Amino acid sequence: SDVATTSLITLYCHAIESQKEDPIINDPKAVEIKNELDKILSRSGNRLERSLVEGSINKNLSIHIAIRAKRYDAYAEEFLKNSPDGVVVNIGCGLDSRFLRIDNGKVIFYDLDLPEVIKIKKQFFRENERYHFIASSVLDFEWMNIVSKHKGPFLFIAEGVFMYLKEDDVKSLVLKLQSVFPGSELLCEVFN
Repeated sequence: SDVATTSLITLYCHAIESQKEDPIINDPKAVEIKNELDKILSRSGNRLERSLVEGSINKNLSIHIAIRAKRYDAYAEEFLKNSPDGVVVNIGCGLDSRFLRIDNGKVIFYDLDLPEVIKIKKQFFRENERYHFIASSVLDFEWMNIVSKHKGPFLFIAEGVFMYLKEDDVKSLVLKLQSVFPGSELLCEVFN
């Protein structure tokens, strides 16, 4: 879908930046995935997918996404300094490798995204006792039953997600998080 395709843009931005001499973000997993996806997407009839393979990404967008990811990683690492056994939920994770970048050896980490995205993600990442996938829309609140089995504290990360949701849906989600996970933290961009 169009929403799932946006995860490819983020992935390719991470990979492009990681291959620079002095990268803003170092994401070797993104480079590995990009190299595999290039083989498939180079034959695509989709113009966006072909342009990703050709490296035709706006330089400012690529830099913005790299800076944003680095900052989100720093926020997550700060959370884990204060709560080393905390639970992090990466909402709308796409093909992101944040778990690999911030893993402190104790965190419980959930990558949450649409089933079609998680299906692709499973080809490149392996779950373990601390790293899990949830194939669900963030708006299907049933996923919270899985996460709420932990005692927390909780950090919910919604990097580049809320702009794709309707205002009422974002409000409902935030209020539900507040209800089910009182005292949790939410990291997201806010703009109109």
